[in-house]
Amino acid sequence: MNSDVNLLASVQSHMRIRSKASAHFGDAVPVDGGWGILLFLFSKRIEGTRVCASMLVASVALPETTLNRHLLSLERRNFVERPSIVTEPGSDPEICLTDIAAAMLELSFDDP
Repeated sequence: MNSDVNLLASVQSHMRIRSKASAHFGDAVPVDGGWGILLFLFSKRIEGTRVCASMLVASVALPETTLNRHLLSLERRNFVERPSIVTEPGSDPEICLTDIAAAMLELSFDDP
């Protein structure tokens, strides 16, 4: 549990730094949207929070078309899973980080 708290704090800190840098530097500092999506999904996975598509759109500050392009790329790499068929009109499908992506992110934030 304590290691999850430390890991979550580290991920959230990284997300805040990226957000501040983006706010200050704008387009002068390229920020890959895919990385932001992975960090957001990872932090929510650690918290145990379900992430739906509308929550992701609101949180990663990307236009919906750009977000969808990044999600498709992450799906092809097997980092993100989302239902391919939405059975109910108007439903908000869940978007999940795959176990392999979570393991790679956890290794990225491990202390040396």
